Amino acid sequence: ARERLWRLYSSDAEVRDVILRVEAQIDLGKLRLRGVRDGFDVDPSGINAKGGGSFMEDTSLREAFRDALGSYGVFWLRAAVDVIVGVPGDGRDVPGDGEDELMRDAKRERLERQRLVVALMRDEEIELAYGSEGRGVAPFAEGYAEALAGTVLKRTLLLVFLLDRAQAGTGTAGPLLF
Repeated sequence: ARERLWRLYSSDAEVRDVILRVEAQIDLGKLRLRGVRDGFDVDPSGINAKGGGSFMEDTSLREAFRDALGSYGVFWLRAAVDVIVGVPGDGRDVPGDGEDELMRDAKRERLERQRLVVALMRDEEIELAYGSEGRGVAPFAEGYAEALAGTVLKRTLLLVFLLDRAQAGTGTAGPLLF
């Protein structure tokens, strides 16, 4: 799966064209995650009723986002995150505490999904650029949330596009996408 995703990411001209066009739209601000002062944070109805409207600051929106990304099968999620940002650990170090093997496997899978999704939602370069004293730690300077939101959006759309394309070529024999 990693090899297939990497080939799509690095060699497929159509994939590269789509990715570059989408990234350009994000860089121009025409496509973005909801943010502070974008007009959505003042709407007291619907999805904006609870939070301040900012994706990066609204905990419930981030949780829903994590849950949505975490719904991908671990096989595909692991392969895609590896291609996009590198794999942040393999999730094999889950202690058993007397649990049966099935429970340990479920816990291991849940923790691995969390680790993979968190890797998509963090960027060390952005943290270093906006972090206190150049160390990449909070509090972050003005513009951090916007820069990170753009990166998260690019990665997410890339993940969805790559997984869709990769799964389309596997037929019925491949692992389920969700």
